Amino acid sequence: MSLRLPLTTVDGLHTYDAFSPLVLFTLERVGFCGPGEAAAWVQDGRIELGGELANVVDVPPAEIRIDMAVSVVFDDVTPEISIPRFRRAP
Repeated sequence: MSLRLPLTTVDGLHTYDAFSPLVLFTLERVGFCGPGEAAAWVQDGRIELGGELANVVDVPPAEIRIDMAVSVVFDDVTPEISIPRFRRAP
């Protein structure tokens, strides 16, 4: 079963990538694109910092650092699903 959400309702997706294709498989499985379409779907920076599906929000890509303190905010997409997003810590 795939979860079909409008892309506009999702601000971040966090996936563990112990095996690089798992990121692509996850994008397909949760319904951002169809089976076998993820490689094309991520072209043009869609999942890079500052892209449509970035995991750090409200921070310009040039200001993101590995040691940057962040806070997590959970956005409810449905009553059963919450998505974590990361912002610069105050």
